[in-house]
Amino acid sequence: MKTSAAPMNRSGVLLFGALSAVIMASGCGPSGTTGPHAHALKPDTVVAEVDGQPIYYREIVQSGGTQNEPANLSREELRLRKVHREANTLRMRIEGLLREHEWERLGATLSDEDIEKQQKVMYSAANVPDEMFGQIAVDLKAVAQALHEALDKKADPGELYEKHLKNTSIDRERWEMLRLYYDTPEKIDKLRIPVNAEEARNAGRGAVAEEVKFIRVVDAIAGSTVTAHNYSRLMEKRQQIWGDWVREQYRKGRVKVTSPEHKVLPSRN
Repeated sequence: MKTSAAPMNRSGVLLFGALSAVIMASGCGPSGTTGPHAHALKPDTVVAEVDGQPIYYREIVQSGGTQNEPANLSREELRLRKVHREANTLRMRIEGLLREHEWERLGATLSDEDIEKQQKVMYSAANVPDEMFGQIAVDLKAVAQALHEALDKKADPGELYEKHLKNTSIDRERWEMLRLYYDTPEKIDKLRIPVNAEEARNAGRGAVAEEVKFIRVVDAIAGSTVTAHNYSRLMEKRQQIWGDWVREQYRKGRVKVTSPEHKVLPSRN
């Protein structure tokens, strides 16, 4: 059963969590190989350090994917777009390590009850109807089909969106992100698409678990439980606190970016 457009849009956070969980579960991170327009960095080059822990180029490298780029771009423009994507991946990796290190420092634990409680909060705030989970499974199947067809160099991404995704909860921006990442048959085949509503519901647990850790870390940074008059404002406040704290870690030298091409800025509010 198809849900109305309004609840689908409001529950975008849920779909993003499901997509994130599918990507993480697939073990389908950056490929560790370079494309034809890559620069000279070797996979084992250290591009950054967080608390002395190295981040290697192979952890952020983006495979070529040039078949999904506009045909009128020059070689240099393609290279710069690739570096930009890698810099974004590096920024997320840096922040991920900072979160992991703070979580370890707290010595906290995470229970199934903690995850289920946060799921209820998120689903309630997003006004998620029960049938939404079935729709997520349908939408992700449509994504997989569109991604397979996008491998054809003659395929038009806009037409594929209209054909497969126009009536789903996947917006054009997310479609662009997905097709640029899933640019080989091997990557697409690693996607674990939920076959029913129950699998879709469970797929988001990994993302929700990370959200619980993030909340605990931010509360610790703030020195008390962060509160707000509604869930949207609460998320904004947490991001504000997190962004300010991350910038401070850069200033303190906990984060060192050693690749000149991948100089990245901490989170913006």
